[in-house]
This record gives sequence, C-alpha cells and structure tokens, in this order.
Amino acid sequence: TNMDGLSNTMFSDASVASVKKVEGTANAGFAAFRKGAARKPKPADTDDTDREAAEKLDVGQRVVTQRGQSATIRFIGPVAPLPKGFWVGIELDEAAGKNDGLVKGVRLFTCEANHGAVCRPSTVQKAQEDTAEDEI
Repeated sequence: TNMDGLSNTMFSDASVASVKKVEGTANAGFAAFRKGAARKPKPADTDDTDREAAEKLDVGQRVVTQRGQSATIRFIGPVAPLPKGFWVGIELDEAAGKNDGLVKGVRLFTCEANHGAVCRPSTVQKAQEDTAEDEI
C-alpha cells in the first residue's frame, strides 16, 4: 500500500500487460480500426470473373446501377485493356457516365458523351419494368 492507501498492484507492469493493445499502421488514422479494414483481399480477376452474372443479362436490357441510375446494356463481354473477366457497357439515361462508349481506346458501343459507363455484370440489376415482364 502506498501513502494514499492504494495498492501498488494498480500501477504494476502486470496490469499494463493485461490491457489489449490495438495495433495499426503508423499514421493510418481511424480508418485502420474500422471493422471493414480487416477484410480478406479479393481473389485475382480471371477470364471467368463475373461470367455467371453476365450470362443472365442481355444487350438492350434495362438495368439499374448500384448508385440507382437507370441504364440500357449496350455491350457484354471481356474488354482487353481492362482487368480480366466480363464487363457490361451501359448507356445511362442521364449524363452521369464517363464516356461515349469508347473505353481505353476500344469502342464498345456508341452513345451521347458522358452517358456511357463500364461496370462488372454483378453490379447491375434488372430494372423493375423487365422483371415484371419476366413473371408473365
């Protein structure tokens, strides 16, 4: 017991050692400790990446992107300058895209400037109007 009447074990090395230390990268900030930061790395892209999702889509089909944008599929397939696997070229209803169907020097389709985009097939969903027709 010390002069204040407190036990010395309160300040011993044993009590410090029992505290779990959170490890992170120096200068990583709060983001290093978020739950999602410990995710497993994505497997490498292969020629079959997103093939199954691509097979469920058709050129001309109406879709909705992850951002809720309506679009029409104009291209489905691999794109040589992009990572391996399947891609969909979409024509967005609004000028929120990045191209006019020309992607890294490869013409996939033609549309108005800034209406074209390319994404993985798994990132688009059939538009409601198409799913209603499929059920009939």
